[in-house]
Amino acid sequence: MNALEQLTTVFGGRYQIERELGVGGMATVYLARDRKHDRPVAIKVLRHDLSHSLGPERFLREIRIVASLQHPHILGLIDSGEADGYLYYVMPYITGESLRTRLARDGELPVGEAVWILREIADAIAFAHAHQIIHRDIKPENVLFSARHALVADFGIARAVTEAATAGPITATGIVVGSPAYMAPEQASSDPHMDHRADIYAFGVLAYEVLTGVPPFTAPTAVQLVAAHMSRAPDPLMRHRPGIPEALNDIVLKCLAKRPADRFQRAEEIVERLDAILTGPLSESMGTTEEHAVAPAKFRIAEGLARRLDRQVFDPRMIGDSLEYLDNHARSDTLVCFLPALGLDAAEFEEHLRTFPWRCVAVTPFSHEPQRNRRYALPLNDHFTLIRHFLRHVEERSGARRVVLAGFSSGADIALRFAAARPGGGARLDGVLALGCNVSKETCFVTSILARMSTRHPERLLADLRAVGDSTADLEAWLTLHTYLVSMLRKFRGTIDPLRQVAREIVAPFEGATVSPFIAWHREAAANVRALRCVFEDSETYRSFVAGLPPEPGTAAGAGERRATAALVIEPGAGHFDLARPDVVLRHLEALITGLPVAAPAAVS
Repeated sequence: MNALEQLTTVFGGRYQIERELGVGGMATVYLARDRKHDRPVAIKVLRHDLSHSLGPERFLREIRIVASLQHPHILGLIDSGEADGYLYYVMPYITGESLRTRLARDGELPVGEAVWILREIADAIAFAHAHQIIHRDIKPENVLFSARHALVADFGIARAVTEAATAGPITATGIVVGSPAYMAPEQASSDPHMDHRADIYAFGVLAYEVLTGVPPFTAPTAVQLVAAHMSRAPDPLMRHRPGIPEALNDIVLKCLAKRPADRFQRAEEIVERLDAILTGPLSESMGTTEEHAVAPAKFRIAEGLARRLDRQVFDPRMIGDSLEYLDNHARSDTLVCFLPALGLDAAEFEEHLRTFPWRCVAVTPFSHEPQRNRRYALPLNDHFTLIRHFLRHVEERSGARRVVLAGFSSGADIALRFAAARPGGGARLDGVLALGCNVSKETCFVTSILARMSTRHPERLLADLRAVGDSTADLEAWLTLHTYLVSMLRKFRGTIDPLRQVAREIVAPFEGATVSPFIAWHREAAANVRALRCVFEDSETYRSFVAGLPPEPGTAAGAGERRATAALVIEPGAGHFDLARPDVVLRHLEALITGLPVAAPAAVS
């Protein structure tokens, strides 16, 4: 009989142990199936020596108190007990990742999402403290995500061990309750007067890491780390992440005060301060994690607008037709309009619209229409005219005081060139986020194929597609690129003229150019909007291009001011399609919008 079968037998068959999930300093966690209710559960089984030192009566008495905690952001207890010398407790099995996993993968979180998560954690701590329960081990490993919400786990074991320790010695087990990286000075020094404010300190350490991607202190040994917590002052968060709201910096540093009397005295105070940030003026630049209902909408092409389009190529069917878009109808002073890559439509941004905090719309250009009878071959200037009038229409309906245009891939080219062209017409445009725009003929590789794509020469198209496959560096990139191409080719088979028209105009300026036209577009767009951010994939081509750009001309003050609002960013480790991921887009929109005050008027004219 193996160890898992033995444990199943120990539990009397009520829980079928399936596999080990992890081992900690005090317990081992197992995934099991609750046979009575046919549901997965997580069972924490205390170390045998710890179980022996605690004894079942003390353990179960303390765990019963923790089981009374019922809160939406506390991972509750289902069951607990003693079986054949093993002490255990049972929790719901959460399939979502831990905060530690998220931080290890992504580093610092978007500010708006971070504040929302921290608010949920602080609310859980406040509820526990109101019931005289101290966690004693707040850290990212003990925060789990379920349906995008935070759950604080492990209130039980720390209390049981600590309370039992006060009733009798358990030092022989070698157990230390708490983690050195998150311990308050009084906890690390075993101060007998330590109270709930140690949790507030640990929350501050966690918040620091969530917002900056790094802990406030690091050291090669646990002893040195504890010494740093007891004697060193943490750096302001802005040193690691410029743009962090000062109010948020103040909250975190107050939590990290060395003396408990200098911290927040109640976790409710933290919740109140975070609520003020989430609902106050800063909420516009940070956002929340509230989801929005995304609905289709239409912008009608009236005769007056149709008369502004190029008559030589105008299709009279457009009069009375509508430009289709998606709208999240969020209440916000900021409007973000998304432009998709060639061949894609507004649906590519549906998740962005659902989860982003601002009023967001995503347009399906006529050349990208899923319905073949509604695809019109338009020159780029006509697309600019439609975008200009569409932006004015949505701005008026939303009451937005800041308007940002965001595009991905060829949509980024269009957004940048739209801003550079000074299209006028009263359209407000405060900022542009260009994700993965082209900078050379080499980066136009796929767009070039679309520009010459023809159903009359399938053998040439097939050769081009094979060349695209050969250009990818790994399997993931190959799959992503081919998913895009297959989706587009299936949609446009037989009606590719509208798409080809736009692709040709995107590629044409790069053909034969000795100096990248991107440089002029970037300079002109930066002069026309108050914030411009161009984000590129992490490839040698883009790294070399950005490194080789000459400094912008102008006076010292003016040039510095412009450079501060016209960022060129390489997204670390990102491939081209990674730039359209919602978490990446959210982070760069936050960086751009934070620098856009709502009061100053701005319009492209």
